[in-house]
Amino acid sequence: MNKQKKKGNHMRTKVKRTRLILGLLSLMALSILAITPANAGVIASDDFSSVGSGTGWAAGSSWSGGSLGPSGFTVFGATSFRPFASSVTDSNNPLYIGFDFTRNFDSWAGVSLFNGSSEELFMGRPFQQSRYGGEVSDPSQGLIYLGNVSVDTSAHRMVTQIDFGGGAGPGEDRIRFWVDNSTEAAPDATVDVDGSWLPSLFTQLRIGSNGSLTVDNLTVSTSFGDSYAGVPEPATMSLLALGGVAALRRRRKA
Repeated sequence: MNKQKKKGNHMRTKVKRTRLILGLLSLMALSILAITPANAGVIASDDFSSVGSGTGWAAGSSWSGGSLGPSGFTVFGATSFRPFASSVTDSNNPLYIGFDFTRNFDSWAGVSLFNGSSEELFMGRPFQQSRYGGEVSDPSQGLIYLGNVSVDTSAHRMVTQIDFGGGAGPGEDRIRFWVDNSTEAAPDATVDVDGSWLPSLFTQLRIGSNGSLTVDNLTVSTSFGDSYAGVPEPATMSLLALGGVAALRRRRKA
C-alpha cells in the first residue's frame, strides 16, 4: 500500500510539474509574439527570409532591384532602398547598424543611412579602398574611416555605432566601427565628426554596389549585442518556444 501511495504521489507531482512547464512555455511564446522592435531595443531588422520580411519597416515596403537567396539579399550593380516605419532619430542613442556583408567585383559596396534623398553615412567598402570602413557625408567632401580588415570576398559581420554628442569636442558625434569583432570596448575604427554633418533623423536604408553585394541579418538597434549577433524574428523565437511545448506534450503522452 505504501509503495503504491508513494508512486501515486510521485506521478501527481510529475504531472503538476509538466503542466507548469507547459504553461510557462506557452506564456513565453505569447509574450514573444507581443514584443515590438522598440521595446526590445531593435528598431528594424530583416533576415531576408522572404519578400517584405523583417520588422520596423514601412508598411507594404520591400527591397527591390536585387534577389533573395539562402545567403541573404544580393544586388548586382544596383541600389535598393527601404524606408523605416518611422524616422530613426537621435533619441535612439547610441544607434547601432549591423549586417552580414559579402562582396565581389566592385570598387564600392555597402549599406547607407539616408535622410530623405541625402546619403548621410556609408558602411562597407568605401570607393576604391583596400580595407573595410565607412564614409560620413559633409558639405565639402566625404570623411572616410577604415578598420583593420582587408577587402576580400569572404563573409564578414559589420557593426557601426553612432554616438550622438559623444565626440571629444563640443557638438561632435562619435562613430565606431567593428568587423568580425565582438568586443564592444575595442572597435576597429573610431572617428569624431562635426555634429552638423549627421542629421538628427534617418528615413531609409540603402543597399548598393557597382559590383556584387550580399547582405543578411540586418539589424538597426540601440544595443551592440543585438546588432552584432543579429536578432531572430519574433515569429521564429515563438515557434521555438511552441516547439518546446509540443515536445513536452509528446513526451507526456509517451
